[in-house]
Amino acid sequence: MKRLNNWQHVGIIVSVVGTSFSPVSYAKVEKQPNSWQYHADVYTEKGQINGCGISYVIVWQNDEKKFIKVSGSANFFLVNEKKNFGTALKAWGTYNSTPKRITSAWVETNKFGKTTDHSETPTKDAMGFTATKYDDPNGFGLPMEMAATGFLLGIHFDGLAMDEVVAVPPADQFIQAKLVACQGELFQRMKAVIE
Repeated sequence: MKRLNNWQHVGIIVSVVGTSFSPVSYAKVEKQPNSWQYHADVYTEKGQINGCGISYVIVWQNDEKKFIKVSGSANFFLVNEKKNFGTALKAWGTYNSTPKRITSAWVETNKFGKTTDHSETPTKDAMGFTATKYDDPNGFGLPMEMAATGFLLGIHFDGLAMDEVVAVPPADQFIQAKLVACQGELFQRMKAVIE
């Protein structure tokens, strides 16, 4: 019965996905990206959508004038065989043009909040960071909110004292439209598989 209540919550998220969001605003975020690029991700299995997400490449300069480049993604997916769903966050990066291991990463949006409650997931890539959270319907709207309002990205590199944080602007309308279409199809598939 718990899942049916979760579906009611997901249905509310779906109903607002097509609406406009106000841009994300955070007090005194100092770092702005020098460049950023988005891509809407659509994942399929046996010809059916089983995941939607947003990937990005962001470059910025920190207080020490070191350039940071991060490639990453935030995805919501259906785990068909387990009749479950979840969110996955991934990040890889360079610090001052040198690949450096990321020990933690998070994103934050106005509605979703901060993803620090996601659990680190072992990965084959020792330099990258992956975190997941299952059975949380709130994750369904995370990629769309990141695209529509922008987000804060926090990265902690091995050996550094503090997180490097950047405020990333919203994606363009094309990326947002692709995510809306993907999430509409994914929602229908999830209802059919999980119910």
